[in-house]
Amino acid sequence: MSKAKKSRSPSLQTSSAPQLPVTPEGLGRLRSGHPWLYEDHLKPNAFSIAEAAVVPLGEHWFFYSPKSKLRLRRLGPTTRYWPDTALARQPITSLERFAEIFRAPLRELFSRSLQSRLRLRYEGDTCFRWIFAENDFVPGLLVEAYGPVLVAQIQSAPVEKFWPVLKELLLEVYAEQTKLTGLQLIEQRHLPVRKLEGLDVLDEARSEERHVLRWNGFDWTLCPGGTQKTGSYLDQAVNHRRTAEFARLMKLKSAWDLCSFEGGFSMHLLKEGLDVLAVDQSDRALEALKANVALNKLPLAKLSVQKDDVFEFLKTAHKDGKRADLIILDPPSFVKNPKDKDRALRGFRDLNLRALHCLNPGGLLVSCSCSHHIQPDDYRRMLKGAAHDARRSVRLLEVRGPSPDHAPLLGFVESEYLQAWYLEVLV
Repeated sequence: MSKAKKSRSPSLQTSSAPQLPVTPEGLGRLRSGHPWLYEDHLKPNAFSIAEAAVVPLGEHWFFYSPKSKLRLRRLGPTTRYWPDTALARQPITSLERFAEIFRAPLRELFSRSLQSRLRLRYEGDTCFRWIFAENDFVPGLLVEAYGPVLVAQIQSAPVEKFWPVLKELLLEVYAEQTKLTGLQLIEQRHLPVRKLEGLDVLDEARSEERHVLRWNGFDWTLCPGGTQKTGSYLDQAVNHRRTAEFARLMKLKSAWDLCSFEGGFSMHLLKEGLDVLAVDQSDRALEALKANVALNKLPLAKLSVQKDDVFEFLKTAHKDGKRADLIILDPPSFVKNPKDKDRALRGFRDLNLRALHCLNPGGLLVSCSCSHHIQPDDYRRMLKGAAHDARRSVRLLEVRGPSPDHAPLLGFVESEYLQAWYLEVLV
């Protein structure tokens, strides 16, 4: 008896491959499931469209950005979820046609994503990332929730063009599932990445309205849309809690929270009874930290704050012989593009070297990086070099990523941006 022939997907098989307007390298990326195709992954004149659009390619739909080298970014999973590409063999450029074809599946996609976030949130949190661009199948759109306020970063030409439909759906789904009223959606268009899409970068007035919201086990006075990012650094939530757990298990007494912002790490460490020194270059962030400590009735007497550059702070601390049991390094991204990678690693090495000089034996270093250009192997080599130069014996306890609402998409390495390394300094 002959074996039955295996079924073959019609999407990217040999019979259809020559019809795709992509290079062999581009075809390889499609087959691997990577959501991006650059300009040089497309054959000449593959798409003669002068405006942002949605285009069918293989079994996928893609957002098309005519002025960006990152020309195509996958919208949604596959046609098993989205409408079949046979519904529109031509690129979709009109808002009306986009709404006609994509409104229903987008609504379902937003709803599923929100259900997932609400299931995974910590102890009734009202602050979380809802839409994480490609990781939630809507490239160029980032949405974070702060109670009744949504903050959206509009980062790509297709999102800008089809924003009226997207905005309506976001508000509709959020109201339906959270039962919140008086919703507000703040739009952000200030990120430099918009220039790469041919979009204006707008220096919009930032919100000054503050809200008391529950996040990561504490009440916070937050200003959605009024500070760095969308309002706060929500991606470190699980690492805040894990750091406090290590401090308790290791019976640590003193901590330096460097690049503290409004106190994500500091608050948890104060709750564990540590003496905490928070260092940041922003007076506003340090004042907000103190206000949040008071709001949660944590011991203000155990908190010290200092406005300073962390490199200079550690240099002076080492010179003066100051030491701590726990040092947290959570700086902003050192690298925005690949050409800055080596310089960034030198900066990380210097920062971690100085921190290792200032740790007591048996202490803990929490060293963080937030750029996908720095891969774990790069960071491991950097830490090994810093420990060698500092003449410290260091044991790696754990390596962690972001909170579940910032989880990366499997196979999309560019979404794996956050690392938190937990290192025990033995001697």
